[in-house]
Amino acid sequence: MFLWSQKGRLKKVELPRYGLIFEVQGKQLVVSEGPLKGYKLKLNPSAEDKRKLLSGLVLEPTDPKKPTKLLLPPSRTLESSEYEIKTKAKGLGKLFYFFQKIRQFIELIKTGKIPEIFSETKIQPDPNLEKLSYTTVDLRPFTQELVLSKQTPVEVLLEVAEHYAVAEQPAEMQRILQLIPLDSPKMDSAKLQKIFNFLDHSPRNLPHQGAATIKLKFAFNLKNSLKKNAVEKKFIQAVNKAIVSLGQTALEEGPSLTPDVALSKREKVELAKLAEKLNAPYLNTHVAPLVAEKGTAWSLDEDFPEQKKVLEEAVKSIKDQRPPRDWSQSIQTLEKNIHPEDQLKEADLQYTVKRLPEDQVFYRLFQPKEVAGLFREEEVVLPAIDLKSDRSQLEECEKYSLETLEKDLENYRKAEDHKKIYVLSASPGKIKQFLQQKVLPKIAQSEKKIENNRLKIEEKLRFSSQPEEQLAIFAGQQPSASFDEVKLAFMKGQLGELKAQKRLPSTLDVEALKKDLIDYFETQVQRNALESAANLLQEALTSRKYTNPEQRKILSQALHHLLTTRCQYDAKEDPRFLVFEAQQFLQFKHLDAGLEQLQLLEALLNDPHAIVQAPTGSGKTAVFSVLRSLLKANGKNLVIQKVLPPLFQQTYDKYKEVLGDLYGPSVYALRFNLKMRLEES
Repeated sequence: MFLWSQKGRLKKVELPRYGLIFEVQGKQLVVSEGPLKGYKLKLNPSAEDKRKLLSGLVLEPTDPKKPTKLLLPPSRTLESSEYEIKTKAKGLGKLFYFFQKIRQFIELIKTGKIPEIFSETKIQPDPNLEKLSYTTVDLRPFTQELVLSKQTPVEVLLEVAEHYAVAEQPAEMQRILQLIPLDSPKMDSAKLQKIFNFLDHSPRNLPHQGAATIKLKFAFNLKNSLKKNAVEKKFIQAVNKAIVSLGQTALEEGPSLTPDVALSKREKVELAKLAEKLNAPYLNTHVAPLVAEKGTAWSLDEDFPEQKKVLEEAVKSIKDQRPPRDWSQSIQTLEKNIHPEDQLKEADLQYTVKRLPEDQVFYRLFQPKEVAGLFREEEVVLPAIDLKSDRSQLEECEKYSLETLEKDLENYRKAEDHKKIYVLSASPGKIKQFLQQKVLPKIAQSEKKIENNRLKIEEKLRFSSQPEEQLAIFAGQQPSASFDEVKLAFMKGQLGELKAQKRLPSTLDVEALKKDLIDYFETQVQRNALESAANLLQEALTSRKYTNPEQRKILSQALHHLLTTRCQYDAKEDPRFLVFEAQQFLQFKHLDAGLEQLQLLEALLNDPHAIVQAPTGSGKTAVFSVLRSLLKANGKNLVIQKVLPPLFQQTYDKYKEVLGDLYGPSVYALRFNLKMRLEES
C-alpha cells in the first residue's frame, strides 16, 4: 500500500498489486481510475456489509443507479508461507548480526540444539503473488445479498465459495456451490480443471470447520453428473481421488456439524466403499467407530457386503477397548435422585394476574360521557344461520363437528348479538375541535408531567437528609443507582434490596419512590394512548377510505377504545404490566366476542396445559408469548418457546429486544430437530 501526501495531508491511497487508486475527498476514499472510477470505499464495513466474509472491500456508488460492489481478494492470499532468506547485512551491520547469532548459539547450545548461524527464517509473502486480481460481486439494494446465479462464471462461484470456507460458513458455501451448473453442456475440461483445483486446495493456518464436508458433497454431485454425461474416465478418477483425499477431514468434522450440512448416510456409505476400493488408511479408524459408537443405523450386510468382515472385527476391537459406562451419572439415575419436594408442582407453573377491584378500575384518558358527543350507539344484529339438515347419512365424526359448530355459534351469538358498538358520527368541525381542545393539550400536559416526574425521581436518587451521606454521594464515594437500575429493581420488586446494598440513599422512602415510578410509567401509557388517538382522529378527518361504512366502524371502535381505555391490573402488586405497556407503546385491548387481551393472558397463565387459539392481530407474538415468558420465569422453571423455523429469527430478536433489554432475563437460542441424537457426555 502506498500513501501519498501533500503539505502534511493525505491525498492518495494506492494498492498497486490490485491496480486500485483512491483519492481522498473529505473523509471519503474515491476510486479515481479504471472501471470502478467514482466508487467510494466504505470505511469500517460490518460483517453484514461483507456478507459475513472475513476479507473484502465494499465500494458504494455515487450514482444510485449502479450496484454496490464487493471486491474479494484471491483466496490463495489468505494464507501465509515460510521462505528461508539469507542475511544481506554488510560492514558493522554484518558484525552486529554475527554477535547476535553467537549469543543465540550460546543460549540454545544449553538445550543440546545447535542452530544454523548464518541463516534466518522469516514469514514472507508468496513471491508468486506480486500481481493480484480481485473478484467483483454486485450486492442487491436494501437486502445486500450477493448477486449470483447459475449464469455467473464458474471461477467466480468457486472463489466466493472458498471465501465462505475460510469464514467458517459451510451453509453459505454449500448454497454457492449449488449454483454451479454441473450438467451444463458448457462444462468443458478447462472449467473441470478449475473445479479440481478448488477441491484440492485448502489454505494453511486457517480454520476450516465444515469446508471439507461441503467440498466432499459437491464432489459427489460432480461425480454423478460426470457419469450421467459419460465423460472421459480420467475425470472420474480425478474426482474419486479428490473424494478420498477429503474423506478423512470430513469424517472428523462430522459430529460437530448441523444436519443440513453434514454427510448423509448414503454419502457416508459411498465414501466408505470408495475408501476401501482405493485402500484409504482411514476406513477402519473412522467408519468403524462411527458404526460402533454413534449407533448409526447401517446394515453391514446391505451397505458393506464386501467389507462386512473387516468392519465387524474393527467394531469388536473398539467395543472391547472401550471402558465400561458409568451409569451413576446417567439421566435415569439422576432423575431418581431428585427429591420429590424439589420437583415442580402445578402451583409453581401458574400465575394469577393481580387485578384491581372493580370499584378501583379507572379510565386513563376520558370518561365515556366526555366522548359521547363524538359517537352514536348501534346494536349488532347477527343474521340467522340455520345448520339443520338431514344428518342421517352423515358419519359420526361429521355429526359431532356440526354439533360443536352449532354450540360455538350459539356462544358467539350470546356474546355479540345486540351488543352495543360506537360509531363516529360527529361532524369534521366537531372532531377537529375535540382534537385541538381536548387531546392535544392532554398530550402536552403528559409530556410535561413525564419530564417533571423523571426529574423528581432522579433528585430522590441523589438526595439524603444526612449531610455525611449527601457529601459521599456528591463526591462519588457512594455511587447512586442509575434510573435504569432503579427501573429494573422496581419491576422485580427489589427496591428494598437495592437500598440495602447502599445504592439508594438510606433516608429514601421506598414506598414513595415506588408510587412516583408508577405515576411516571402510567403517564407514559396515557401519553402513548393519546398520541394514537390523535393519529386516528387525524385519519378520520383526512382519509377518504373511511367514508366506507365498514371501515368507519373499525376506526370508530378502535378510537372509542383508546379514548375510554381503562387500567384493570394492580401495578402496585406487579408493575411489569405497566412498564410493558409504557415501553412497548401499546395498551391491552378488546377482542371479538367480548373478550379482552388480559382475559386470554389469564387463561394462558393460570392453566399450564391451556391452548389459546386467537386470530391475526390479537397479540399472540407481541403480547401473549412475551408476557407468558416473562411472568412464568419465576426462578423455579425454565420457560421454553417453540417456534417454526421461518419465525425463529423474528421471535428471537423480539425476545432479546423486549425481555433481554427491558427486563433483564437471559434468552437462549436452542436449535435442534428430531433427527439429532441426544447423548450423555
